[in-house]
Amino acid sequence: MFVFVVPFKCRDRCSDWQTASLLCVRAIRSMLAGGPAVRVILVCHEKPEGLPDDPRLIVQALDSPRPHTSPEMMVDKYFKIKTGLIHARQFAPAWLMRADADDLVSRRLVPFVMKQQPGTAWYAETG
Repeated sequence: MFVFVVPFKCRDRCSDWQTASLLCVRAIRSMLAGGPAVRVILVCHEKPEGLPDDPRLIVQALDSPRPHTSPEMMVDKYFKIKTGLIHARQFAPAWLMRADADDLVSRRLVPFVMKQQPGTAWYAETG
């Protein structure tokens, strides 16, 4: 199992909700293209418009306070990541990747990673 955890900013802190939603939907579709062993956990206050109807996509809606300042936005982002990681436990994933809501992922990534030995890890500081 390969799980993506994706935090998504709240509508209140977004200057263009429609574009942000479009980018998020594109990113989610690219992650789901990795195959049947993929799960995507999207953690958000509001669901973006146009999400695919796919059982591999889990939307974890939050009822936490919305951020108002830049420092609060960072706290919110990491709280969403933590929430997604906790939710991912139920799948007992061999592989986990945190991705931003505008990250496009190659459909070849998951099949490549699934062929590697468990315990292998990669870290990329930049895209």
